[in-house]
Amino acid sequence: MSDDYKQRIMASLDKFYTKNDPTYKPKPKKAKKKKDPNAVPTEHWEQMQVVNWMRKNGWTYFAVPNGGKRDKIAGAHLRAEGVQSGVPDLICIAPVQCVIEMKKTKGGRLSESQKEWLYKFHNTGNWKCKVAHGHEEAIEFLKGVQNVEA
Repeated sequence: MSDDYKQRIMASLDKFYTKNDPTYKPKPKKAKKKKDPNAVPTEHWEQMQVVNWMRKNGWTYFAVPNGGKRDKIAGAHLRAEGVQSGVPDLICIAPVQCVIEMKKTKGGRLSESQKEWLYKFHNTGNWKCKVAHGHEEAIEFLKGVQNVEA
């Protein structure tokens, strides 16, 4: 049930009870939280900016859906299918083979499994690796590796 639907139902009930029950007092509405203009963008938002740039520039890539909250059953199914923790967020195949682990501009840290995967990719000698703190850093990396390979 969507939040909008729930709010409409609650508004209808409040209206009904206010009319028909003199002792009824509706709950006060919660004030909406204002977004902080200085808030750090999420890793999700940062990655979307990088993906949009790659789409516009004709890169061949894919994202690895390792993050996110899942229940135990969904997690078990994904592990059985081969999903492994720590795999970098973006894997680019062309025009350059590279991997990018996205982090927020402030506060993002690598887990041990992420460090291990970056080490594995780097040691093949074929993959460029980057831990990007924000989309601007990731895009600069992509531009740089593209120019080196060209």
